Amino acid sequence: MRLRLLRLNTCSPKRFCDRIRVEHPGKPVIVGGVHVSSCAEPVEPFDAKIQGPGELALMQILREGVIQGYTYNVPVDDLNSLPLPAYELIEPSRYHHTIEGQKAIGVMVTRGCPYSCVFCSKSTHGRKVLRIDIKRIEDLLVKVYFYGWTALNFHDDNLMLDKNYLKELCEMLSKYRFIWRCWARTDHVTLDALKMMKAAGCREIGFGIESGSQLILTA
Repeated sequence: MRLRLLRLNTCSPKRFCDRIRVEHPGKPVIVGGVHVSSCAEPVEPFDAKIQGPGELALMQILREGVIQGYTYNVPVDDLNSLPLPAYELIEPSRYHHTIEGQKAIGVMVTRGCPYSCVFCSKSTHGRKVLRIDIKRIEDLLVKVYFYGWTALNFHDDNLMLDKNYLKELCEMLSKYRFIWRCWARTDHVTLDALKMMKAAGCREIGFGIESGSQLILTA
């Protein structure tokens, strides 16, 4: 089993790990996520940890078995080489995130960010920006809709980074009835981009703000 560890909830995965040890003795427990990727902490109490993206590392573990105490780090260089998520294995009724009352599922179509904000970690996906081809995104969204979701929560670090890619994405999304939210930088916002995104179903944009005080920003 793989657990995702965040800085704000490091105790919960450790407690969950203890529970797994009791209910499933002998089963390996692997931990990953931003916290694990950015901190050189010991693996214990987990059997192994994954730094960076997890897909290829988990495939290696499934093929070869877990190396006790080992830190895996297997980069993903092409998002199009990864299979589409197995949404058929997820029950929408067990997930409660909504956008304007509609069931929302998390998706990522890009990874990485070239900027160096001091409050943000690049430890998982790095600065190199990778993108999924628009046609493959459409295949993904058809699958998402088929299994019951009508809203999307884009977890990309900065969906507005590449305006040409954003335009293609919005043109594709406009063909469907999804509503969605995303993350972006304030200095990438333009009125034309906002109008285009709204027409394609965007309802909310989250911005990473380090501080509203210039004194703190220059400290």
